[in-house]
Amino acid sequence: MCKAKKKSIVLCILDGFGLREKKRGNAVFLASTPNIDRLLRNYPNSTLTTFGKEVGLPENQMGNSEVGHMHIGAGRIIQSMLPRIDDAISSGALINNDDLLEILSDTKLRGGETHIAGLISDGGVHGHSRHLKSLMKVASKKSSKVNLHLFSDGRDVETKTSLNDLKNLISELPSNVTIATLMGRYYSMDRDKRWDRTQKAYEAIANGVGKNYGDPLKAIKDSHYKGVTDEFIEPVIFSQYNGIKGIEDSLIFCNFRADRARQILHALTDKNFKSFSRPNGKMFNKAVGMIEYDIDFKQKFNVLFEKQEIKNGLGEWVSRKGLKQFRIAETEKYPHVTYFLNGGSEYEYEGEERSMVPSPQVNGYEQKPQMSAEEVCNNLISALERNSFDLLIVNFANPDMVGHTGSLSAARVAVETVDKMLGKICACLDSVGGEALIISDHGNCEQMYIGNTENPHTYHTLNPVPCILYTDREKVSISSGSLIDIAPTILELLGKDKPKQMTGKSLLQW
Repeated sequence: MCKAKKKSIVLCILDGFGLREKKRGNAVFLASTPNIDRLLRNYPNSTLTTFGKEVGLPENQMGNSEVGHMHIGAGRIIQSMLPRIDDAISSGALINNDDLLEILSDTKLRGGETHIAGLISDGGVHGHSRHLKSLMKVASKKSSKVNLHLFSDGRDVETKTSLNDLKNLISELPSNVTIATLMGRYYSMDRDKRWDRTQKAYEAIANGVGKNYGDPLKAIKDSHYKGVTDEFIEPVIFSQYNGIKGIEDSLIFCNFRADRARQILHALTDKNFKSFSRPNGKMFNKAVGMIEYDIDFKQKFNVLFEKQEIKNGLGEWVSRKGLKQFRIAETEKYPHVTYFLNGGSEYEYEGEERSMVPSPQVNGYEQKPQMSAEEVCNNLISALERNSFDLLIVNFANPDMVGHTGSLSAARVAVETVDKMLGKICACLDSVGGEALIISDHGNCEQMYIGNTENPHTYHTLNPVPCILYTDREKVSISSGSLIDIAPTILELLGKDKPKQMTGKSLLQW
């Protein structure tokens, strides 16, 4: 039983939980959700848009957790990295960037080789093939030799697009550019400290360790034949690639999102790296990337796109008003309720407390669709019982992380799990006299099949997401809007004006 007496506001983010009329392949519809059903029947609710221009993305570009949490916290539209980079390519600013040209010139002068790494899909969540191709073309003109380290996707796009992705890339390969390695993002883009995965990616890129294929297309075909989808392709090497040649070599990293870039980049660029053994110590001494992936990279990483300052976001404004806030998620979504919600800042504001619950150590979350939701919920309730916080922000990762596995049966369990957690939270809030705003950052698990097939749909959607106000206030309704309206809505619930920088509007209607 929750014992807190202070009136608190809970912002509950059901990650990857969308709404869709079609029932087939819809884990949200097929799951047993008595608590969500009750909330939708009896409490003010509406829907939110989480994609496209309303969250700083190109028209009809699906939203994602980074963009979603940035806009939840910012309360205004922030131009996302995908269109920023696209614009720089169109204008010629990217290929004429001084930091990029300097590292290419220096590498060639010292007799080194240029290495380019990144995703080859057009998913647009962590990277995009056109960015890699653009950098590849300018590097080929300024370098003696260019080695490509390609990450196949299968998560933010359909599960087996890499064959066509690679064919398209090969058709544009300059003569001095070689495909050196290929691997699924499961290995090269881990963010959950599964260092055994990162080590395999590192060994391929740094030392040329992996199964050797003569033909990159055959490597993909063989993996698909064995039932291995793009995300899970084991690192392979090509063309007698032997790894980093020496300190003269340099790295260009094409992905534009930080959370799934940090581990592999620490392994490839950090002389003090200790998360696994690097017997010969091979690493890149010079590197350039799209963004500031980690504050620790400043001494060794040039940045092509400086961070956009987001002043007076939700966390900062709540702190400036003297209120106390609590952030909690399990490992998979912890950066989202902290770093991304705070506008891409690691800074912990005065009065802000954080809690991270470890995600389960399984190969895929279809093996444990409950993930760590119960521990997250229990810790949230404990925080409420402390009677210390005005605003508590919680993310439940299950609908998104299990949705990405493509398993409909597991996604149903994931939805049922978060439904049970919502029941516990609402019961606690009844005791507190507090309120909750229940939302999602984007859709996913409401569409687990592609079209009329039973082929797994593993990526985000363009469907609306719920916005539910759990409250005992009378004569209040909530209008539809987008994610930029969440911060102003929370501030109104807290009895605070929004800062002038927030262009979103409160969704509360009295």
